[in-house]
Parts: sequence; structure tokens; C-alpha cells
Amino acid sequence: MVDEKVLISSYKNPDMDGTACIYAYREFLIQRGIRAEGAIFGRPHREAEFVLKECKIKKLEKAEKIITRFNKIVIVDASDPRDLPRKIKRMKVIEVIDHRKINRVENFPKAKAQIELVGAAATLIAEKFYKKRVPISRQSATLLYLAIVSNTDNFQGIVTARDRAMARWLNTKAKVAKTFIRKMFMAKSKFNQPLVQVLAGDMKTLRVDKIVIGIAQLEILDLGKFVKKNREKIYKALRYIKRKHRFNYFFLNMIDLGKGFNFMVVIDALTQALVEKALRLKFANGLARTKRILMRKKISVKISNFLQKSL
Repeated sequence: MVDEKVLISSYKNPDMDGTACIYAYREFLIQRGIRAEGAIFGRPHREAEFVLKECKIKKLEKAEKIITRFNKIVIVDASDPRDLPRKIKRMKVIEVIDHRKINRVENFPKAKAQIELVGAAATLIAEKFYKKRVPISRQSATLLYLAIVSNTDNFQGIVTARDRAMARWLNTKAKVAKTFIRKMFMAKSKFNQPLVQVLAGDMKTLRVDKIVIGIAQLEILDLGKFVKKNREKIYKALRYIKRKHRFNYFFLNMIDLGKGFNFMVVIDALTQALVEKALRLKFANGLARTKRILMRKKISVKISNFLQKSL
């Protein structure tokens, strides 16, 4: 039997931003008189799992178990059907909310699209509560606030005045202490899985014409110490992932959440040449350091623009 509710979901294993958007947008729609359910494919990123547990917020439903009951789907924090689980049928998607410049929203022919270039999709969801004067629970305010903090790397990465304004407003409801943010980032910096699984679990694919670029990302505290200890493991994991997915180019973007810089890691000369030219970096032994945080969304745009000019 098909449920007349709207299902809200995102890409598999959503991060803090995707998880928060699913949870809070469900609440917003219900407050507006729309029957809605939020569900995730896979499991939340370890950072999101930490927040849900610490804040005693009920986990979302498993989308794999209930998606066949829905004819109407809303996608948050995603806008490319190639990034979504196959069980999400494009013709069922009625709304797309995302913050990426590179998107394929035209592939959802029945969807109302909201694509706005802010630091976090959570900002767009928060604005809906704020502008419509819809009451927001402390749980939703907490998740959205922490999603903005996380996605902007504590306001050191891609961040707009809108992100800052919504973060301030949300925290009047959430009342999250600064010490909790440090704990959240510490949870993000610890992982129980093998490194290859961690990197593969936070990887995006960029396609320019017939060229396929893989960009893995890792956001942790004490990045320098981590790289020094795990350099060979990082190279080994990257070589395995590149072979498995047959990427034309593949590299790792690592962000230090405390000190505000990136390490880029490459494992082949072709990728090194591409990243050096597109991002104006210089590598030594497969490693390059930036002066300030460079987010993957911005990296993707720079790489895409460079390749398009080169074709």
C-alpha cells in the first residue's frame, strides 16, 4: 500500500548537514500541515551519530525499508541523481533543496528546486522556519546549528552572512556550548573502520565530459600528527580506491578542523599536474598544504572549470 506521506531523504550515509536537514525539514512540513516522514539510506556519518546519541535525539527511519511506500520524495543536501541510492526514482522527487553550484537538478523533471550557494543546506532549512515564523523544536535547532558549524568547518571554510545569521538564531533555541563543538569534532576525528573504508565512505565523483574525477575528503583535528603517523596507509588506501573505481584522476582533500588548513594528497603524476594547475598548489612527495581551508565544493568548481577550458 502506497503511503500518501512525503518522504524526505538524501544520499547514502549522510553527514551532519544531510542528517539535520532530513530531521528538521520533516518537522517543518508537519508544522505546515503536510504529512511527512524522514529516513536515511545506510547510516549517519560518525559525527552525526555522535550528535544524535549525545543529544538524545531519536534516530531516523531506515529508508531502505520504507521507500516503496512513497510516491512523493523530497531530496535535501543533494541534487545529482548519480549521488543518490538507486531506489530513489527521479519521477517521484517533488522537491530538491541543495547548496552546490555543480548540480544536475534538471534530471528531476517534477521537482521544485531550491539551489542556493550557502555554506550548508541546513541554512536553507533554518530560513524556512525563520521566514515563515514556524516554531522549531530544540532538537531541530540543535541539529541545524551543528550542521552549519560542521559544514563551514566552524566558520573557517565556505560561509556566508546567511549561514552566520541562521547559526546565531538557531543557537538562541539550541543553546549549544562551545565545548560541545570541540567534542563533536573529536568524534569526527576518530574512526573504528579501516582507513580505506573511511575514505571511500566520504568520496564524491566529479564528471566533466567523459573524464571522471574522484575526490575523497577527511576532516579531523590534529591533521599534521595524523598524516605523519599514517602517511603510507593513506597512499595504500588511495591506490586501492583509484584502481577499484577506475578514476581518471583521484586525490584526497584533508582539512584540519582546529588550525584551518588543508593537506592534498595525490598518488600519480597526472592527478598532481591537474591539481597543481587548477588549484595553484605545489606538491612535494605527493603532499601539498594550503594556507587556509579549501572546501571540496569549491575544489570541484575549480577543477571542473579548469578541465572545461582544457577540453
